[in-house]
Amino acid sequence: MTIRAAAGQPTGVDAAVPLLFPLGHDIGAYYQAGTSTDPSRRVRLGPHYHELTRQQFVVWRLAHGSQEAIQSETPWGRQSVETLAKATGIVDAVDLVDELTEKGLLVGVAPGSRDARSFAIGHRLLPSMLGLGNSPKEPWLFGIGLVDMPIVKVTFPVFDLWQWSSMDETLWDACRSAAEIAERHGVDDPESTDPKRLLTGFLGALHGILAAGAAHLDIAFRLQHPHPKAAA
Repeated sequence: MTIRAAAGQPTGVDAAVPLLFPLGHDIGAYYQAGTSTDPSRRVRLGPHYHELTRQQFVVWRLAHGSQEAIQSETPWGRQSVETLAKATGIVDAVDLVDELTEKGLLVGVAPGSRDARSFAIGHRLLPSMLGLGNSPKEPWLFGIGLVDMPIVKVTFPVFDLWQWSSMDETLWDACRSAAEIAERHGVDDPESTDPKRLLTGFLGALHGILAAGAAHLDIAFRLQHPHPKAAA
């Protein structure tokens, strides 16, 4: 099933009720030396690893969104995650969301709010799938996925930010760059030339990208290495 991630505010979104996003890159199971059961799950955020218990990892994964909510454009916030976690048998979902938020692995962001720009300045998006372009049947939608296997389809402004996001230091820089390039090419649609509107639309579609595994959010950082000549 291909996810269709609509750009813009999800239906019924309330700027006072943030969407909940997961941060970090899932690195996989981690077994302690000499053991073969009960592995933790490693999630990398910036230059650090976080080892999560099974229940912590389930809640972190649920924050990526659900196909049903994405297809119906239902806002995916803290309450949605806690409700679904409890439905899977996790009774302490509220505490787990608090723990993951404290670790910096979950964050609440309301599209269109003042905090949204601050979030974009401090974080970046890193693509992890292939861009598959559009099709004659649906030229307004652009596929992201694996070879000959679209997993998520998005509008061009979302696709454009996704494909270029790793070239800029932050998500906000990517929004500014995309807006500048669109204006330079004669585009006069504010949804494409206003970085604030671009960010609002992108955050509204972001759970579709995250749930598909097409990208992950990270903090804005770069590992600093000495220049080869300086080290010589």
